Amino acid sequence: MKTKCLLIIMWTVWFAVAPVWVSALPSGGNITTGNGSIQTSGGNMTIQQNTQQIITNWQSFSIGAAESVTFQQPNSSSTALNRVIGTDPSKIMGRLSANGQVFLSNPSGVLFGAGAIVDVHGLIATTLSISDQDFLDGNYRFFQDPTRSLASVINEGRITAEGFVGLFGPGVENRGMIMANLGSVVMASGEAGTLDFVGDDLIRFAVTQAVSGDVKDTEGSLLNDRVRNSGTIKADGGMVAMSAWDAGQVINNVINNEGLVQARSVEKINGEVFLHGGPSGIVMNTGTIDVTGNDDGETGGTAIMLGEFVGLDQTAVVDASGKAGGGGILVGGIIQNENPDLQIAKGTYIGDEVTVKADATDDGDGGGIIISSEGQARVYGLISARGGQQGGDGGAVQTAGLQFMELGQGPDLSAPNGNGGTWLIGPANIDLVEGGGATNNSSGPNFQSTRQTSKLGVDLIAGALSDGVDVIVLSHKEKTVQAPASGDVISENPPSEALNIDGDIDFDGANNGSLLLYANNDINVNADIFDSATGDGDLLNLTMTADSDTNGVGNVNIASGAIVNVGGGDLGIVADDVDIQGQLHSTNRVYVTPRDNGTIGVDGDAGTGEVSNICDGPCGLTLSGTELQNVHAPSGQSMVIGNGFNDDVYVSGLQAPHTSNQAITDFRSAGDLRFVNAPSVFSSTLQALPFGGIYVNTAVSGNNVNFSSLGNVVVNANVSAVNDFYSFLPSGFFDVKDGNTITAGNDILLSANDINLSGDLVAGETVHINNSKQSKTIGLGNAAGDLTVDNDELANISANELRIGDSTLDTPEVTVDGADAEHIANVAIQSVAPEGFKGQITFVGSSKFNNLTLNAGDKILVDGNISTLGDFLASVEQPVLLGGQSFSFTLDGVGTFEVTADSNITSGGSITIFANELILDGNLDGSPVTCNGSTSCVVPLEVSTPAEVEVSPKNNPFVQQGTQSTFLNYFIEDSQTNC
Repeated sequence: MKTKCLLIIMWTVWFAVAPVWVSALPSGGNITTGNGSIQTSGGNMTIQQNTQQIITNWQSFSIGAAESVTFQQPNSSSTALNRVIGTDPSKIMGRLSANGQVFLSNPSGVLFGAGAIVDVHGLIATTLSISDQDFLDGNYRFFQDPTRSLASVINEGRITAEGFVGLFGPGVENRGMIMANLGSVVMASGEAGTLDFVGDDLIRFAVTQAVSGDVKDTEGSLLNDRVRNSGTIKADGGMVAMSAWDAGQVINNVINNEGLVQARSVEKINGEVFLHGGPSGIVMNTGTIDVTGNDDGETGGTAIMLGEFVGLDQTAVVDASGKAGGGGILVGGIIQNENPDLQIAKGTYIGDEVTVKADATDDGDGGGIIISSEGQARVYGLISARGGQQGGDGGAVQTAGLQFMELGQGPDLSAPNGNGGTWLIGPANIDLVEGGGATNNSSGPNFQSTRQTSKLGVDLIAGALSDGVDVIVLSHKEKTVQAPASGDVISENPPSEALNIDGDIDFDGANNGSLLLYANNDINVNADIFDSATGDGDLLNLTMTADSDTNGVGNVNIASGAIVNVGGGDLGIVADDVDIQGQLHSTNRVYVTPRDNGTIGVDGDAGTGEVSNICDGPCGLTLSGTELQNVHAPSGQSMVIGNGFNDDVYVSGLQAPHTSNQAITDFRSAGDLRFVNAPSVFSSTLQALPFGGIYVNTAVSGNNVNFSSLGNVVVNANVSAVNDFYSFLPSGFFDVKDGNTITAGNDILLSANDINLSGDLVAGETVHINNSKQSKTIGLGNAAGDLTVDNDELANISANELRIGDSTLDTPEVTVDGADAEHIANVAIQSVAPEGFKGQITFVGSSKFNNLTLNAGDKILVDGNISTLGDFLASVEQPVLLGGQSFSFTLDGVGTFEVTADSNITSGGSITIFANELILDGNLDGSPVTCNGSTSCVVPLEVSTPAEVEVSPKNNPFVQQGTQSTFLNYFIEDSQTNC
């Protein structure tokens, strides 16, 4: 009896203190659209979905720690909308499973607890609402219920999805684990937005309304961040996105990543991580973002962080390295981007313990990293985009802050078995100063700045160049922005947008690197750029471009005492005006390109005013859009541009005004001289003496123009000379292309191996054509010869007089066959040499002239018909160079003038013949006809009589007067023969 009572008492006590099990499964479920059933067995609920879409309204939707809810759906594309119409938040503490896609909408909040396990194909958990019709139509437009408080979606458990996971609401946090390999994970903060399916299990949530007001969790605690991850998110081969739009009331950050976000490459499918904080607030990463590709053949993925202000602090890591190549990292946006949808930050910050890298770890090129801001950019951490250990080049890095930029160290863009990468530095204005990187004096993210001029230690540039890195310093146009919280304008006064080099840049070990300097306004070089270890083969390709925004303000100034020596690299200058007070040196190509109406001034240690002093050794030279000013040579001497060691010289739009004491503008080159793009004008004599060819593709004009070279001259534009045009080509041909004209106020003198006159020659006085080599023949009309002038070419010659042949070089024979030159007032043909009676002129066929003068050293043979509208003069004699006006002498050599039978000389004027031997078997028809001063020229006639002839400039066009030969006076000085 006592035992029975004891048992009853014990049972009563146990029942009194034992916990009572209360169900926490979803309740009040009502399927409003679609077909299915809800079954509960103990702590397990099964929702059987029989249609592709189903909508269920619930009074509550929570799952206890020991409970489970399973959705059995037709397939992985099936969707189930679970709308909570009660006021309790959803707390998922147990297991949620589905083979399809589950949507959970609860305006009061959603919490996945620390013990929760979610295993689905797709999950959308949100505090925002969606209408039945939008859900059924696939228009996933979500909105905040205006009758409900701002709530949050928080995960502390483990969510695994084969496809996607989306957590949407005014506040979103992940404190646990989310996995969606080959799929997508999206965390988005907003009061409205649109969900899109953009690919295989990839989703995108576009926030369309900002969050305005405080947001609390399911326990009523205030959230400091709109989107926060302190746990782990993995979507290898897929995409992770965090986005937010705040109305400016967030306490800390709009997006805050303190944990791990991983989207590694899988089977060569790159992962992506995208953090977008919208137009207001701070996007902060103090955790790890991993988009690496670690298997063979894989490259790194993409990591993008955008927002009003973007920061990486503490020991944050962003890694886009890959075995076969680095990926891409974008922090802050892209300056001067033409896509308005791609935001640019007002400030960026990279702490000194932060690592940002996009290396190629095995064999491949480094990736691309952009860290930029339209306000200030403070970059103190390690930035790396190395080429692979086995091969590949370095990547590309841009660090840019339009208002202010500060760098603690330069990026590592080296390549152990390849070429260095490219580093772009982009403040509004910058001084390159002595020393290294700046020191981070802030204790945390700092988006404030009061300094207007960025300062960069030249040691950072020199270090990059020593790795073979191409360095680009680009001065952008500044924008006015405000710093967070204080609202202070960072820059009170507009900067000069200039680039000043105030510290020496030593490119020792540059390994063929490049330094490109761009400024919206001026570039001022006040220090040296050089290689301290000369002779080691290092070279620097240097380009300086001022006025890069082409607003008409921007010069390049090389200060007095500054020496720029790039060794064997290229040296280029583009500016409105160029002032060279110091020295420029290159043994390769130099080009100077002032913009429209720009000037080049040379004065200083380059010293004599010779532009050739900017080339030291075998360098090329380009002058474009240039006006040469303040460049003076000693009285009567030449201004030399280039030198005999140059490669090609390019001239475009060159304006060369000079005082009268400067006789010649002289171009020298071991290569070609090319006139391109824009017309060039020379007020003095233009003299071109390259070892290569001369190619004229744009108009050229000068007082006198001399195109003489060891190559060819090709004229494919108009050339004009106020006085004379000369061309002496000992080895090349002279070619005037169709539709182009060479014009000279006085004479045009051509001496070449051969000529092509598809274009026109227009001379106020004389056109003189000769072969440039001895013992070469000339053919006129239809005649063959080493140098020929056919009737089409004769028709393109307009002058008072045409001279063929010359006494300076040996012209053994000129043959005329059917020439038609009646349109030229006077034609003179000479076939003699400076010494000895040599040379023969032969006529075959029928030729027509106006006035014709012949001079042969040995013989004139007329074996055809000659007709002249005016006078005919023939002499067989040695040419004479006169110093006076007229004189008499006696011919004592052997010279023959012969007219064969059935040949005719018909003249509308006189026929005058001088020769030692006359053989006349043809007809002479003129008035009068004079032979050796006698009118006794009865045909047939054969005489051999020395003749005393008075020769003057009036009756012999080949007589030269004065103290200097006109033709080739640039090559033969004092070519005077006294008689």
